[in-house]
Amino acid sequence: MEIITLHPFAQDELANRRSTFIDALFKGGLPLNYIGTADRTNLARRVFAGGYPEVRTRKDPARRAAWYKAYITTILQKDVREIVNIADLTALPKLLTQLALRSSGLLNLADVARDTEIPHTTLRRYMALLETTFLFTPLLPWSNKRAKRLVKAPKIHLADSGFAAWLCGTNSPTDLVKNPMRGHLLESFTVNEVRKLASWAKTPVECYHFRMDTGKEVDLVLEDASGRIIGIEVKSSASIDRGDFTGLIELRNAAGKNWARGIVLHSGPTLTPFAKDLHAVPMSALWEW
Repeated sequence: MEIITLHPFAQDELANRRSTFIDALFKGGLPLNYIGTADRTNLARRVFAGGYPEVRTRKDPARRAAWYKAYITTILQKDVREIVNIADLTALPKLLTQLALRSSGLLNLADVARDTEIPHTTLRRYMALLETTFLFTPLLPWSNKRAKRLVKAPKIHLADSGFAAWLCGTNSPTDLVKNPMRGHLLESFTVNEVRKLASWAKTPVECYHFRMDTGKEVDLVLEDASGRIIGIEVKSSASIDRGDFTGLIELRNAAGKNWARGIVLHSGPTLTPFAKDLHAVPMSALWEW
């Protein structure tokens, strides 16, 4: 028997193709003439739509909201109760909302416990349940012996960007563009997309994040079986400068000889080299390469 994790739809699945994005990064020869096709408006539509098959067919905001509410109820009343006997599950929807509002941030259980008024021991159980039911998909920190003073907390990501956007109170892609959470949700969208791509890439990889106690960070770290490291930074802006590579350079120093390359994914159309191993890459490369 083989166990297969069924993620929400990936962008390349929706386009009826199979992306080779991860394999292309590790091979090293990036298509420098590539022109991206997704601007900020297009990305907002993709983040807002998410990947749950049922909800993607519902264009009316009220119908989408009805599905999400029913989905939460089904998870709590059926799946969670099959795992563990918990009498009071009323706090879990509130917890999901708080996690969505913290998308792509570091997990601080004390802060979450305070804002949800859930006791710390109970909160740990609830977090484990949300992870077991594939609603909460934390991103663990990367580390090695060379890297000192690294933050060890995982990053918060829900399994679907559309679900997280709804929990954050957005009812349309236009709402999302105006929402202060748009950059954080784009990061969660990207992490989820790469995780989906990793499930069929020829290059097996593990996904992490990187953050130093100085605040310098990289949103996503890919490590293959031989220890090679690729860093991916996510920016909602269409213009990238050298300052956007600061975290990647710190990761390169920490990775040493295992470093392969670093990229900044952005909403602009052009692929721009900033160094031999550092490139700005259009976000649409995720599903078009």
